[in-house]
Amino acid sequence: MAAGALNDLTGGVHAWYGGAHLFADRVQWVQSAIGDGKRVWLERLEVLSGPAGPDPDRVLLDSTEAVLDGLGFHGRLRPRSMIAVRGDPDPGLPDLVTWQVVLEQPGWFSGDLNLEGGWVPHGGWADRIVVDLTARGDGGAMKCRAIHLHGRPATANGPAQRCRLDRLRTAVHPAEALANQSPTAAEFAIEGAIISIHFSANGTFDSLTPSGATTMYGSPPRGLTLRSRSGLGADGTP
Repeated sequence: MAAGALNDLTGGVHAWYGGAHLFADRVQWVQSAIGDGKRVWLERLEVLSGPAGPDPDRVLLDSTEAVLDGLGFHGRLRPRSMIAVRGDPDPGLPDLVTWQVVLEQPGWFSGDLNLEGGWVPHGGWADRIVVDLTARGDGGAMKCRAIHLHGRPATANGPAQRCRLDRLRTAVHPAEALANQSPTAAEFAIEGAIISIHFSANGTFDSLTPSGATTMYGSPPRGLTLRSRSGLGADGTP
């Protein structure tokens, strides 16, 4: 696993990190040093589907048993692929390492959000999910700062479909069962072109930011903060 070298595992790959489980046909990654070069960080990670994975066209990301303080969502996602890319260093924040993680076509998902002092069941649908991760350059643990749900744009093959996030009265398993459940059945639900879930520095839920044509069902629960994109900083954080 030399710095800068391409590492490649194939034939059915299981990996665990802090109790989170990854299962895919193939995993490729590159690590490299940044800053003073004393520490090597993940530069790029590709988690790919194939015949030896959980399904030929899916990978599994299961954080239901995760014990990571900086992760405010625990659940199961089955995207077609996951690609994580490290961001360029910010001269103004030399001790901060960032990654953008893209999950393609995860479809229906379910899990729990850490808010109001506990874990609350949620579910939804997205054509793409983008996750913003950060860590301190001195070796601090990774933290999830935001999860961005994206709807599907209209194409020649079909109409547009907005992403959706439901605050559920009770957990729903499997997540695909939500396809037959109206968002009006949820305690609160929101649909939009993009729905961004922001987390505080300690990993707990902070706020939601919808974008594009948005529909809300029910009243936002007490403690739920909705932010406009004009209220976000240049880095996309509240």
